[in-house]
Amino acid sequence: MSKSKYNGVDPAACIAKHGADCTRAHILFSAPVSEVLEWNEQGIVGMERWLGRAWRVVLAAVQRTQLREKSGHKPSRGQPRAISSMNDEEKAIWQAVQRTVLEVTKSLSESYSLNTVISDLIKLTNVLDDIDPKNTTIGEIFQTMCAETLVKLMAPVTPAFAEECWQALKRGDSTKVWSSVFEEKWPEVEDESIFDIYDVKCAVQIDGKTKFVLDIPTGMMDKRDEIAGLAVETPEGQKWLKNKLDEERLMDIVLAPGARVINFVFKEKKTGQKAAL
Repeated sequence: MSKSKYNGVDPAACIAKHGADCTRAHILFSAPVSEVLEWNEQGIVGMERWLGRAWRVVLAAVQRTQLREKSGHKPSRGQPRAISSMNDEEKAIWQAVQRTVLEVTKSLSESYSLNTVISDLIKLTNVLDDIDPKNTTIGEIFQTMCAETLVKLMAPVTPAFAEECWQALKRGDSTKVWSSVFEEKWPEVEDESIFDIYDVKCAVQIDGKTKFVLDIPTGMMDKRDEIAGLAVETPEGQKWLKNKLDEERLMDIVLAPGARVINFVFKEKKTGQKAAL
C-alpha cells in the first residue's frame, strides 16, 4: 500500500465487515512484525472460523455444567488442577493447554513473534473443540478450566471476543461471580511435570530391526542423543545395546520424525547392495 498510489485499504471498512478482533488477528497472523505484510482480505475467513470454533469450546463447557446442575448433580469440585487426579485424557489435554501457556507467554514477552501466538492459540482451540461431550472421560470443571485458560490467552489479541466468552463462562456457572477477563491473573505453567508424561511410543531398532519399544516424553521428541541415552539405560537397552556399543563401532543414530523410531546403525551399508524385499 502506498499513499502516493492511493491504493491504501481503509481499516474501517474491514472492521465494519469482519469486526475489530477478527481484523486484528488476521493482521497479526499474516506476517511476523519484522516483515512486510502483503494485505489479503480473503484470508480473514480463517480467523472467522477460528473464533467460531473458540466460541463452540466456550459453549460446550457452559452447556455441560448447566446440564449436570439441572439434573440435580453438582459437578465434583475436587482439585481439577492436580495432575495426580487427572485421567489419561485429561492429562493429554492439560499438557496441550500448559504447552500453549508456555509458548504464548514466551512469544508475548521475549520473541514478540505475534504470528506464532495466533498459530498456537488456533492449535489449542482445535484440541479443545475435538472433545466429544457424549464420549469423553474429562470432568465438567476440568473442561471449563481449559476453556477459561484459552480465553485468557486470547484476550490480548481478541479483547472484545474474549470478554464476551468470559461473560458466558461466568454466567454458565452459578458458583462464580462475573468479572472482567482483564482482572484475571495471567495463566502460568503450574507443574512442569505435565511435560514429562510418557505418551510417545518409540521403536528402538538395531540395524533396521526392532528390538523393543520405548516410552518417551513429548518434550524429548526432537532430542536424538537424549532418547538414545534413555534407550541404553533401560533393561532392554542393557540387553540389546550395551555390549554391542562396547564391542562394535556405532556408525550413526537415526531418529525418525515424531520420534516414532530410533535406529542404531552399526553395519556400514555396502555400495551396490540390493535392497531386501
